[in-house]
Amino acid sequence: MGFYSGSISYTPYAVQGEPGIDYMEQMFESLLQNRFVSFDEVDFSESTMGWVSARNFLHNHFIQDEVFPSRDHILISLRLDKKVVPSQMLKALLPEREQQYQRESGKERLTRDDRIFIKEQTRQFLIKQQYPQTKVWDMLYNVPAGRVFFGSTAQAANDLFVEYFRKTFDRKISLVTPHWRMGNMELTSAMAWAREQLAPESFGVEHE
Repeated sequence: MGFYSGSISYTPYAVQGEPGIDYMEQMFESLLQNRFVSFDEVDFSESTMGWVSARNFLHNHFIQDEVFPSRDHILISLRLDKKVVPSQMLKALLPEREQQYQRESGKERLTRDDRIFIKEQTRQFLIKQQYPQTKVWDMLYNVPAGRVFFGSTAQAANDLFVEYFRKTFDRKISLVTPHWRMGNMELTSAMAWAREQLAPESFGVEHE
């Protein structure tokens, strides 16, 4: 994957809080509990997400030495599989499914609840037929330093990652921006004063 191949675009984060003394065992257990689960193990879901090996995203039964290339670092990947129900196919199948349900139930007319039920059953049928779209993003976590590098700059991917990181480790992370760096670096009194004088500036055309 990206960190192993040496070519990757990433988004940096800062982790809130300090790791515990025996963080390796605790974090590894958290990763196992939130590992990727395939659609074969999930009932009627349109998406499934979880942690997989950074060397091979098909492997979700990883070992601790694989996840921790060193005591200070976690290297793992987040995998998202998503199935999309084709709307045209769903629309085309519904009349046939409604007629079949009407014949089997002996009803002269279908109620609104009947149509909702039939539509959901048809949607689940189509989900099972679809091959999932897979996306995989690497994560490198320097645990003692409290720094995380996520292998994507896309907003949607980062939103998913931030929430899943919190779910996995029960810790919040903050985007490392230039403003964050300045606010967390050690400054001399003169530099601190200069920082307080900074103000946003617009370089666009001013309109009266």
